[in-house]
Amino acid sequence: MAEEAGLSKEQEEHLSDCLTLRVYEAGVYLGLPERYEIEYEHGRPNKFCEELNLLQQGLNFLRDSGLFATANHSARVALDCVVLSDILGIGPSSDYAITGTLLVSAAAEHDSGKMVGEISKIAEKQSNFTEKDREKMKVHVGASMLCMDEEVRAVIADHHRWQKTKSYTPFPPLRNELYKFLDKFIDRKGYYIVRTAKTQALSKFLALLDCHDAAATRSNTRNSAVRELPSPEKLMQILLREYGNLRINYSGSEMPKMNFSGQQLIFMLYETGIFGRESPFNPYSKPYSFIRGRNEDETLMLMQKAQTRQKELDIKLQKYLELRRNSA
Repeated sequence: MAEEAGLSKEQEEHLSDCLTLRVYEAGVYLGLPERYEIEYEHGRPNKFCEELNLLQQGLNFLRDSGLFATANHSARVALDCVVLSDILGIGPSSDYAITGTLLVSAAAEHDSGKMVGEISKIAEKQSNFTEKDREKMKVHVGASMLCMDEEVRAVIADHHRWQKTKSYTPFPPLRNELYKFLDKFIDRKGYYIVRTAKTQALSKFLALLDCHDAAATRSNTRNSAVRELPSPEKLMQILLREYGNLRINYSGSEMPKMNFSGQQLIFMLYETGIFGRESPFNPYSKPYSFIRGRNEDETLMLMQKAQTRQKELDIKLQKYLELRRNSA
């Protein structure tokens, strides 16, 4: 991102191809094609894998807007959420897989609002980032909440709420620019957020992973006078300062009971290897590398599963298109 400490635009584009493939693999691993596929019947369009499409959609829109660094950031955070879901007991093999999928979906979509209007022009600005730019950037949270799922929207709404020194809520401030944009799609009177204990806990996980990836990979002058990536020691200090006193407390039935501090979570993320990786830009370079403790056999099995599913979906889509042509 920066010439010396970060990546060039060309490097970001190349990296984007790798990370987007990992996100597709995450969808296969989470079982999204099987869980959400609507079978082709009676000439109805094949709306296969709705949630996987959502994972890809946000990233593709960002890429098409030229925001490759933002797309790569979103992909890494989404993959981090896959790993964290396993650790927290809300992974694909758990009884709470739906909750883990919610966290991953929110991560993939959390910065999609950076494509909106003037925000897209400053989203990847490296220097001369003014206070006016900072206020305008805050609107991206509200714009990112255009995703249809209410729970995903609630998780995204608060992912900048928990930071100690720079917290803000979904619409800070309520700008005419954002209202004008939202009115093209929805009645803003019905644009509400339903917060629950579950979405609040998930938004805290997303907040910490989002902050970590941004601090570890963005070398710019927004928050410091020097364009360089922080040292490992400095990075930990930033995370502890911003989220060390955070409380994660959950006692409902949609995921395991939790009661720990932000500091405990940060240390656990370092111990499990989600934080402190050698390659912060591309920690998921290998196929299915987001799976903890994977082996070659499991990787090969999942790759074969992805290929088989894609062939099945291609056949169904071809049948649908042929039906459309014949009925035209």
